[in-house]
Amino acid sequence: MVAATALAHVALLFHALATTSLTTDEFGTIFSYSAKGPLHVATHYNAPKNHILFNLLNSILPGRESIEPLRARILSYLATIGVIGTMGIFAVRTRRYLESALWMAAWAGSAALIEMSLLARGYGLLCLAAALSCACTVAFFQTRRLGWCIALGGLTALGTYTVPGYLFFGGTLLLSIWLLDRRWPVFLVGVGAAASVLLLYAPVLTQLFHETHEFADKPQGDFQSVEGIFRALRVYGFTGPSWQSLLLFAGACLSSFAVPPGRPVAPALRALMTATLAFFGAMLFLQTPPLRMATCAMLPLAFCAVMAAGELLRLFPARPIVRLAAIAAALWFGARSATAVAHFSYTPIENWSLAAAAIDAAFPTTVSIDYGNSGKYLSYYLAPGRAVVKSAGTDFEESRTLIVDAHRIWANGARNDARDFEARRASSRGVELGVPGSIRVIAMNYAMPPGAQRPALAPSPGARGKFAGTFAISASAHSVVVFFDRAIGDAKVTAALGTDRSLTSLIAGNAVIVPLAGKPAGDLHIEVRTHDSQARPVATLVVPGQLR
Repeated sequence: MVAATALAHVALLFHALATTSLTTDEFGTIFSYSAKGPLHVATHYNAPKNHILFNLLNSILPGRESIEPLRARILSYLATIGVIGTMGIFAVRTRRYLESALWMAAWAGSAALIEMSLLARGYGLLCLAAALSCACTVAFFQTRRLGWCIALGGLTALGTYTVPGYLFFGGTLLLSIWLLDRRWPVFLVGVGAAASVLLLYAPVLTQLFHETHEFADKPQGDFQSVEGIFRALRVYGFTGPSWQSLLLFAGACLSSFAVPPGRPVAPALRALMTATLAFFGAMLFLQTPPLRMATCAMLPLAFCAVMAAGELLRLFPARPIVRLAAIAAALWFGARSATAVAHFSYTPIENWSLAAAAIDAAFPTTVSIDYGNSGKYLSYYLAPGRAVVKSAGTDFEESRTLIVDAHRIWANGARNDARDFEARRASSRGVELGVPGSIRVIAMNYAMPPGAQRPALAPSPGARGKFAGTFAISASAHSVVVFFDRAIGDAKVTAALGTDRSLTSLIAGNAVIVPLAGKPAGDLHIEVRTHDSQARPVATLVVPGQLR
């Protein structure tokens, strides 16, 4: 039951990411690296977004320039399926079915972790390397066969070749294993892994050091204090306040070292937890790494927590109590996964395709687009024939240009200001249409033509609003846009033209867009019902109009 509900949640995320537009970083990864071929990928490291192994593999597959979501993210999908396979094989090999199911549930219950793993970047490969490292470490200490250690050396080299920061986890893991097993072949595996990393990075080593130095000067690190670790746990692991994250982290650490040395899994847990702590320590020392670097540490952390708990419960003398505790844990994780499935909703990091759909539905092709900063990625989704300008100028004031940009609002606050965009918005008399995302918000700014209708209402809870009279729309109108001064989220919209109640509508941030192209004249009725988190009606807005 636990594994089934966890996999159901993962399947929903698989579908959501397969139908959602790419993010800014994914566009940059593809067009700056993968699309230019394997030679370029292996010899250019002018930005940390070159996750070399991911881009190398992507560059040799057909369709390396594709922005179709499933194709662009196919390697990450395969890597995530590999994580599931690793958990399943581990369960069968070790006969630790409950612990494996709880490990899967802890991983699958983190929508942010799965989302980051599925993006067209290298984090899915990092999670696969971390999951395989957990399984190989246990297998090595159970069998003492050198092959498992060699596999760990290969995983460390490949994980580091994807993102250099993985070395802090993989390298420490190999060192910890050697300290627990002082055989020379084990030591040589670590030396071989280090040599492999240097060999792989040889073509870009100078560039890598330069980028590391440049990156250290950027005041955008998420690990400038220990709170960064707790933030990572809240985002990618356990949703709760800092004190709960602290208890979770401390419990996982202490329980891993509390397993008696005589238990077969004890040295593996000690090595994995030491590597995890070293990884977080390196993040705090460097301060500059982004929060998403913590994704590769979440799987080992969850693995150590559930495995240590299982071992300690096995040592408990009262077997009925142990069984009840195991059942309670399974029920809790199962209920958590079931709740995630029942209330599943997905807001993409950036929804450029929705922004493009909103523009194409609301504005005729005679309205040009000023992409601002990163709004250039709209060009991959907009209908053909729309003009692009570098500066809006007077065309904006004359309602011939739409300004589009992304507010870079991250989980820990504003990272980059958008002063140019904000200045133009502040000086305009227009209205803003926002397309929300979970990290960044795409905003569109448009100066309404003189005399144009601008319905806007922010109803208070429980209120009902209705615009006085009706507004007239030309029968040649492309669409009608109802603007609100706040995002309306999961509102329900009913749009009718005469007796035809099947009009389509699009909710885009704080706007409702109803396409009208080709519709006959008649009475127009738009009803917007907003709801709270329990799906109870909060406010109803009725917008009557006439198409003539």
